Amino acid sequence: MDVQTATNQPAIVLADLPKILEERIVGQRFAMARISRAVQAAELGLNDTGVRPKGSFLLLGPTGVGKTESAKCFTEALFGSKETLEMIFMNEYSSDQRLAEFFGRAEMAIRRHPKGTTLLFDEIEKGHPRTIDVLLSLLEEGVLTTPSGQRLKVSRFYVVLTSNLGSGDLAKMENAPYSTMERVALDVAAQSLRPELFARISERIVFRPLDLETQKLILYNLIRQKLEVLSIFFGTALVIDGGPATAFLLRVGYSKAFGARMLRQEVDRQFNSASLPWALSGRAPERGVFRYEPAAGCLVLE
Repeated sequence: MDVQTATNQPAIVLADLPKILEERIVGQRFAMARISRAVQAAELGLNDTGVRPKGSFLLLGPTGVGKTESAKCFTEALFGSKETLEMIFMNEYSSDQRLAEFFGRAEMAIRRHPKGTTLLFDEIEKGHPRTIDVLLSLLEEGVLTTPSGQRLKVSRFYVVLTSNLGSGDLAKMENAPYSTMERVALDVAAQSLRPELFARISERIVFRPLDLETQKLILYNLIRQKLEVLSIFFGTALVIDGGPATAFLLRVGYSKAFGARMLRQEVDRQFNSASLPWALSGRAPERGVFRYEPAAGCLVLE
């Protein structure tokens, strides 16, 4: 069978998916390999899913380690844009009063993408029990039944559930083997989630906490991306003045608890603060160099 008959994606995109994910999601080699294999198999039609979603994932691990970003990344590769990913925050739907909104949000997400996309349910453990009933229907029967009784099919969709369950234990296991982290996190999730939900998820994947060296690599990527954005804004190439500035950003942005999320926020804050005087005056920086100013305790742009 020609690969192209089994999937809408060019074979080269699927073959390159592990590399694409590993380049974007730093420090999660095992998790990226698992996601890549599952998506490749689904797109090639190797699974007999019937009416069920193409694939379902439970992504476990601390905040800021790449769970949501990995879903955005494979969605972009498969559907052309990470913006097509539909993200539903389950902590917003923990009470009876918000259930109608949840049904409406899920229905809208499915109707917007008749050719399929990724549905991501964030912090699944915080949702109301009736929202879990909806997820069970999605995973087992491949449908969302609307309040009016209409059945919307999701056989062209991926369903991703994310959770921080077990994060407290993982934070204490930064240097432990991946297999040990995986066992601990999956045990906590199995005890905390409804058994019928846990059993219906085809891929249960654990993300490691980000150690200092991994966050350094992420920081370099964030700096490069930020420089590209600001260089376009000012119409001139901008650079960063080596070690002191990078060391400063790592010092103020590194966090075991919040992972890359805190790094990203600090990079945006520091570079934007240094750029604002030039941007507000409508002038391009004279030297185009960001450097660390110890007296002020911040980056400056010259």
